[in-house]
Amino acid sequence: MLPGLVRELSEQTTPAASLLDRAVEIGPRSKGGTFLVSEVDARAAVTREDELRQKVEVLEDELENLAIAMLLEERLAASSGTTTPIEDVVRELGFAELLQEEQRHPRT
Repeated sequence: MLPGLVRELSEQTTPAASLLDRAVEIGPRSKGGTFLVSEVDARAAVTREDELRQKVEVLEDELENLAIAMLLEERLAASSGTTTPIEDVVRELGFAELLQEEQRHPRT
């Protein structure tokens, strides 16, 4: 039985839409516990996961940029026209650890 399942899954050349679409649940006494998936489905799932991870990173960067822009707009609206030291702005943006690192190891 298992060799037949392996042969059937290994013959797949086009990935399924989902990793579990063609997966076969196997385990002792037919109770499951493990999935047998085709290589093409597993590789496609890994590719989809990598693509999603990259999209999330891009979206997180965009969200951070929007948050910074909104904070700067709020500061500008509340500004009395005086300047704010860059260190204060860096701290307010949540990058105090970068400022501390720069102070410990200044660039020459």
